[in-house]
Amino acid sequence: MKTCTPQLADRMLLNPDLVALVGQRVCLFQAVQNAPLPDIVLVDITSSFNLNLAGADSMTIRRIQVTCRAKTYLEADAIGEVVLATMRAIKGPVGDFNVQAAIPVSDTAFFDDTTNISHRNIDFRVHYT
Repeated sequence: MKTCTPQLADRMLLNPDLVALVGQRVCLFQAVQNAPLPDIVLVDITSSFNLNLAGADSMTIRRIQVTCRAKTYLEADAIGEVVLATMRAIKGPVGDFNVQAAIPVSDTAFFDDTTNISHRNIDFRVHYT
């Protein structure tokens, strides 16, 4: 099952508001060690096929976590708001995929006191073919 996550990261970088906050620092699957903050990390959590009584169709449902990392909670929160708006607006062709919807399903924030980094984790259920 192919992932659409790299193409979503590329699409996110087309939003000038997001680029103004994090620059080109949108990472896939893990953050770059010792890189400057703020940044965004996209991680695949789960994926499944869309099943119905006739069997599976071409729709894939993938849960993707977008972690907004910054030095302060307010900065991570502001990045998260732009990420929410950006992901909700993504519909239609994205690279090789056709995104039907990116639905936020979880939104949590925390401070990692071992690294002194604030996080806002937003999980999306992305439907695509």
